[in-house]
Amino acid sequence: MLALDRSGSMCANSHELMLNCLDLPADHEPMPPVKAAANGLVDLLEPGYAYIGLRAFSTTSTLGQPLTADIGPGSALQMVVDDLSPS
Repeated sequence: MLALDRSGSMCANSHELMLNCLDLPADHEPMPPVKAAANGLVDLLEPGYAYIGLRAFSTTSTLGQPLTADIGPGSALQMVVDDLSPS
């Protein structure tokens, strides 16, 4: 099970609580490298031999993807990872 931080600390300049991450250039946000690392891990897993899921957390935790054997490029799990944004 992957656990990924989607809290405000994943915004660049997270000390500015009113900052809207969407207004920042992508290269200043911590979230893109986290997504790339998560997707890279999923790419390494062998379909049929591994199960993986995703929990994302901020002030609360949410189940983004229950355990699944549907892994690899273009999988539902990778789509959930790609849709994560800081909150």
